[in-house]
Amino acid sequence: REFMLGGDLLVAPRLTEKVGPYEVKLPSGVWYDFWSGVPVGSGTTFKVDPALDQTPVYVRAGAIIPMQAVTKTVDETPSGPLQLHVYPGPDCRGSLYTDDGNTFAYTKGEFLRMSFTCDAQPGAVRVVTSAVQGTYKPWWKSVAITVFGANMQPRAISSGGRPVADWKFDATAHTVTLTVPASTSGSEVSIQY
Repeated sequence: REFMLGGDLLVAPRLTEKVGPYEVKLPSGVWYDFWSGVPVGSGTTFKVDPALDQTPVYVRAGAIIPMQAVTKTVDETPSGPLQLHVYPGPDCRGSLYTDDGNTFAYTKGEFLRMSFTCDAQPGAVRVVTSAVQGTYKPWWKSVAITVFGANMQPRAISSGGRPVADWKFDATAHTVTLTVPASTSGSEVSIQY
């Protein structure tokens, strides 16, 4: 019943009209529940019973998922920052491509492409954003980074070597969230536990 959406997301929809629990089997490795951010295990089979309007989605540890506010058409400009959901793990990476969505201007270099990596060591997580490729001007002015799997409050957070004072630790969700200015030349955020 499950299927992969790219290499990082596993979707496990309810495929029958029956109400009640059904089994989900995750591949080996650590996976997170996309909706709650809670780690759910490695290579395990378990039962889920979502509401009829919900679809279970799981994220591979090592994924970096860029997100934006919901829009109805490509002509709308999303509001708020670009969001990066970081799930530290092996081979931690993600990427983003965007253009105007309406024209062939991307063939003349009017696109934006960037990649993200993270390195998780005992007591530290480092998130690196590459320099932007292409000439398309993004809508975001800042990047909101949420790092999942944080088991304790950080003792220090820095961006580009400068201390970041405005961050939030959520002990229930095990997340650290901070917002940094967008940069076309790349950036690095370091979280020390």
